Amino acid sequence: MAGSPYILLPWSNDFQRGMQQAVWKLTGGHPGNAVLVFPNKRPRRYMLDMYRRDAAQVPRLMPVILDRRTFTWLCLESWTNGVPDPACLLDRVAMLKDCVLKAAQEKTSGSALCRLAGEIEAKGMASFYPWGIRLARLLDECDSHILDAAGLTYADDENISQYASILLENLGAIRRLYHARMSEKNMSSSGLEARLAAQASQKSPEMPQRLRGKMLLIAGFVRPNGAENTLFRYFWEHGAHICLHTDPLVPSPNAHWSCQDHSAWIRSWHAGTILLEKPIPVAPTLRFFAGYDLHSQLSSLPENLESCNDRRLKKAVVLSHDSLLLPVLHCLPDSNINISLGYPLQRSMLAQLIERVLLLCESSDANGRLHWKELLGLVRHPCLRILKVIGESGEDIPMASLFRRMDSAIRSGERMIPRQALESGGSLLLQAETGMPAAIATAARRFLERAMPVLVFNWLEARTLSDLSSCLEGLCSLLLDCGGDIWEKFPLDAECLARIIQNVTPSFSSSMMVNETLPQETLFTILRQELAIQRVPFEADPIEGLQVLGMLETRLLHFDEVHLLDMTEDALPGEPSRDPLLPDNLRPLLGLPDSNSRDRLAAHTFFRLLAGVKKAFIYWQEGVQSGLMDKKTRSRFVEELIWSWEKQHGKILKSGAESPLQEADFPLPEHADGTQTCLDIKRTPDMNGAVADFLEQNGLSSSAIDSYLACPRQFFLRYLCRFREPDAIQEDDDPIGVGNLIHAVLEESFAPFLGRAFSGSSVEAGCVTEIFLKKLRQDTSLQNLPLQSLFMLEEAGPKRLRTYLENMPASNELLCLEKTLHAAIEVQGHTCILLGKADRIDLRDNGIIILDYKTGKTRRLPDSDIWKDEGLWKRLDAWTPQDGDGLLAELAGKLKSVQLPFYIMLFNHDPTCAAFRKKGKIANAALIELASEGKEFRLLSPDMESIAMQDVIQRKIPALLHFILRHMLTAATFSAATEGARHCTVCPFKDSCKRIYQ
Repeated sequence: MAGSPYILLPWSNDFQRGMQQAVWKLTGGHPGNAVLVFPNKRPRRYMLDMYRRDAAQVPRLMPVILDRRTFTWLCLESWTNGVPDPACLLDRVAMLKDCVLKAAQEKTSGSALCRLAGEIEAKGMASFYPWGIRLARLLDECDSHILDAAGLTYADDENISQYASILLENLGAIRRLYHARMSEKNMSSSGLEARLAAQASQKSPEMPQRLRGKMLLIAGFVRPNGAENTLFRYFWEHGAHICLHTDPLVPSPNAHWSCQDHSAWIRSWHAGTILLEKPIPVAPTLRFFAGYDLHSQLSSLPENLESCNDRRLKKAVVLSHDSLLLPVLHCLPDSNINISLGYPLQRSMLAQLIERVLLLCESSDANGRLHWKELLGLVRHPCLRILKVIGESGEDIPMASLFRRMDSAIRSGERMIPRQALESGGSLLLQAETGMPAAIATAARRFLERAMPVLVFNWLEARTLSDLSSCLEGLCSLLLDCGGDIWEKFPLDAECLARIIQNVTPSFSSSMMVNETLPQETLFTILRQELAIQRVPFEADPIEGLQVLGMLETRLLHFDEVHLLDMTEDALPGEPSRDPLLPDNLRPLLGLPDSNSRDRLAAHTFFRLLAGVKKAFIYWQEGVQSGLMDKKTRSRFVEELIWSWEKQHGKILKSGAESPLQEADFPLPEHADGTQTCLDIKRTPDMNGAVADFLEQNGLSSSAIDSYLACPRQFFLRYLCRFREPDAIQEDDDPIGVGNLIHAVLEESFAPFLGRAFSGSSVEAGCVTEIFLKKLRQDTSLQNLPLQSLFMLEEAGPKRLRTYLENMPASNELLCLEKTLHAAIEVQGHTCILLGKADRIDLRDNGIIILDYKTGKTRRLPDSDIWKDEGLWKRLDAWTPQDGDGLLAELAGKLKSVQLPFYIMLFNHDPTCAAFRKKGKIANAALIELASEGKEFRLLSPDMESIAMQDVIQRKIPALLHFILRHMLTAATFSAATEGARHCTVCPFKDSCKRIYQ
C-alpha cells in the first residue's frame, strides 16, 4: 500500500522553519497533534526554542519531538512485552565469548573453531577481548540492517588474520547463539532494538497507542538502515509523512550527487514527491584560506569572524575533528560562545592522568620496580599539581611544591624505583619532604599516605573489573576531596570527572565479568577502550550567539555564516576504517554499506550545510608532512567547490589580494635598516659586562671556548644565561659515565709510577681488570645502563685497556695525573682566568707531552695546514669588531677544537707547573683514542721542524687564544652558527632556532 508523497524541503531553506510550516499545514493549525521523528536530538532543541518564541504571541501546544532511538523504544513498548535492558559493550563481549565456546562444541573435534576455542579457554578474555569488541559491533550493525549474517566460508583474504577468518566463517552460528542469549537475559543493543521493532512492524500490528490520532512526520533522514527502512515504511503506509531536507531536483537526474541516497529511497518505495516551499535563492559567498598548520588557520579566524558585525546573523564555527575544540576556543573573539558537540573523554586532562597511571604500572618490572620516567610523568601531571590539603590550622596547603620536590628526587635517583621508596617513610618520599617546614611536611606525609595507593599501588594489584572500578573510585575521590573548589574553574574537566563517576565506574562494577581474573594488559585495554567511547555532551544554552560545533552536529541546522576549519581529506570525508575483522572490501558480502556509502553521507552533510549559508569561510592545511604517506591535502569536497568556482569564472583560482583564496604568510619582522631579523643576539653594555665578569670570576674551560667557536649564540645561552637541560637519568649508553670510569681506572693504575720512568709493561693487566670491575660495581649511575650495554662494558672495557697498555709509548718520567691547570692572562684590560684538567703529562725524549684520553672515536684535531697559513695569523692579530664574525667561523672550521692548544697555553702559564718546565720544554699534546688501539693523535706533526713547533707553541697558540678572548669581549653580536653546522643536531637550544637539520 503506497503512502503519501514525500515532502521535500529545499536544502537552501531553513529546515526547522520549514518543518514548522509543514506541521501547521498538515495538522490544520494544531501542532500539538503532531509527532516529529528526527535522526538525532539536536534539531529538537532548535524546534522547541522556535515554538517557545512563537508561543509568546499565540500560545499553542507544541508537537512531540523524538529522536530515532526514542521512537524505536516507543514502538517496542507498544508491540512487545516491553523494552529490553540495554547491554553495555562489556556484557556483550562476555556473552559473545560464551557463544563462541558453545558454537565450538557443535563442531567436530579438530575444526578451526575448536582450536580457536581451546586458545580462548587457555588464555581467557585476554585473547578474545579485542576481537569480541569488533564482533559485537559487527553483529549490532548487521541487526540494524536486519541481516541474518551467515558465515563467510571464503573469507580467506590475505588482509585478515586467521583469527578473523574463523570468526567470519562461523558468524551465522555465533549470531544465532548470541541472539538467544540476549533474549534469555532480556537484553539488547541499539541495533537489536531496531531489528526487533522492524520485525514487529512486519506482523501488521495496530498503531502504537501514543501515536493514534497523531500526525506522524519522519523528517531529516538521509539513508535509513534496513531496520529503519522497514519500520518507516509501515508508518508511511499508515499515514505518516516522510520529509527530506535535500536538493529540490532530487526527483530528476540533475540532483546533486550527494543526494543519491534520497533518490534511491524515493525510487525503492515508488513514492511521489511534493515541494513544500520554493527554494530561497542563495548565492553563498565563498572564501578559502590555505594554511600550513592549524595555528596559521586560526590566525585569520578572529578577523574573518569580526568582518561582519551584524548580530542578527546566525554564525557557526564548524570543526572537522574534535581535537580542534580547545585551540579554537582560545582564539575566538566573541564572549557569547555556545558549544554544541560531544567532546571525547579520552582527550581530557583527566583521561591523560589515568593514562599516566597505566603507563607507570606497565613500566614495572618483575620485582615491582617502577620506571623513573613514567613516575616523573605522573607527578608532573597538572591534575595533581593543583591539589591541596587542609592543614592543622584549617589553612589550604598546596601540594605543588611537594610534587616539584618529588620531581627533583626522581631525576637524581635510580632508573628503576622500588615500591618501598614510595611507601610511607620511603627514601624517595623522605627526600622530597627534606627541608619543608614541619607543618607542611606533616600535611604532605598525610597526603602521600593516601595518594600513593590511589595513584600507584592499587592499580598494580588490580586483577578484576571490580578492582578497576575501585581504583577509579579512589582516584576520583582523591581529586574531589583535594581539589576543593578548583573544579569550578575547569568546567570541562569537571564534566569529564562526572562522566567517569556516573558512566565508566558503574559499567565495570555491574559487568557480567566483574569478578573474572584478567591480566593487567587486558584490564588496562578494557579501561582505555571504555574511555575512548565515552563522550561528554555539550548542549548550547541558549542556542544564540556564536555556535561551535562538529560537522555531524550541523545536521538539519541552518546558519547564515559558517567557518569550516581544517577541511582536509583525512578529516572530511575521513580515512576508511581499518577493521581487522571485516575489511571494507568484504563488507558488501554481508550486505553492509562500504566506505563509499559513508563518504556520500559525509558529502550530504557538507553540501547541505553550505546550500543555505550566505557566507562560508573554508580553511585547510596543506603541505604538512610528518611521514612519506602522511601529507595533508584539502578535502575532495573543497576541490569540488573550487572547481565549480573555476568553471563559473573561467579561470584557475589563485591566491591574491582580490581573490577568494588566501594563503598563510608570516614574514619575519624587519630591523630599522630593512634587513630581516636573524638568530644573532645583538650585544648590549650589560651583556659585555657579563662576559667580562664571567672571564674574570668564573673562568673559561676548553669546552666553553669550543662552544663559543662553534656558536657564540649557544655560548651566550649556556654560560651567561645559564640555561641548562633538566637532569635526567641515563637510560641508554652513557658515554660521559664510561669516560669518567676509564679516567678513574687509569689514574689509580698509573698512580704508583708517578715520578718514575713508565711504560705499558709496568702495569699488570690483571690489576687493571680488577680495578676496572671494582669501580664499575661502585658506580651506581652505570648500574642503570641497559643490561646488554653493561655486559658489553664488562667485557670490552678491560680488553681495550689491555690493548692500550700493549701499544703505549714509553715515557722517561710520568710527571702527573689528572693535573688541574690554572692560568690568568691579560686581554683588553681584563684578567681572564683559564681552567683545565690534563689527564696525563709525560716527559719523553723530545720533551714534555700533554695527553688526553678519548673513549669515543672523536678526532677533533686542527687541519694540518692551519699552522702554516701565515695570512690567517696576520688577520687574527689585525681583527677588530668592525670586521664581523667571518674570521671566527673560518677559524672554527679549521681548528675543530681548542682543547690541545688550550692545555699547552695553560701548562706554559700555570705557576704550579714551573718545576715541570725546568725538566724540559713542552713539545706536543695528543689525544689517545682508547676505543680502538690506544693510538696517539698529536696536535703537531712529528715531521714538523723543531723551530716551527716552538713557534706554534710560543707565538701562535697564545695569539690564537688572545684572538678568541678579544672576540668574546668586544664582538657586536652573539652570532648563530651557519645553518646546517655539524654541532647543531645535538645543540640543546636548537628548538629556539626553529631550524630543521638532516
